[in-house]
Amino acid sequence: MESRRVVIELWRRSARLASGALGLGLLLGLASCQSLGLAPPDVERGIAIGGDYRGYLWVEGEPFAGTLVLTGGGRAVGARLASEAGVSGSGEGQLARNSLLVEIAYRTSCPGALVLDGSVTEDGGRFEGTFTARDCTGSSSGRFDFRRP
Repeated sequence: MESRRVVIELWRRSARLASGALGLGLLLGLASCQSLGLAPPDVERGIAIGGDYRGYLWVEGEPFAGTLVLTGGGRAVGARLASEAGVSGSGEGQLARNSLLVEIAYRTSCPGALVLDGSVTEDGGRFEGTFTARDCTGSSSGRFDFRRP
């Protein structure tokens, strides 16, 4: 009976040591992957976006200056746009890694929606890509480039 108790106690101790070593190994492995930039897919690096961005929307090759204000934390992003063409509006979007998709409803005599689909630099200082606009006159597309001053 005593020998059985000793065997059970030894088994418990070895099981605790093995599980501790496995947990430590997993923790160290995850830390080394993150330090190499090989984070698991569900762990995203945060890009600090926010504030005023100034830049241009090119519509049929014609540049229009504008200001884009981005707000938010995490994946949800708020946006306000004002352009020299008289288009202004607000909306929201989603940030996934460095890709940002924002839809802005604008108010003019012919209200519509502008969808900005682009990438954000790792420092959050530049947002550039393509856009599509839809309103009562139809749809158009072009490109945009906004930067923090």
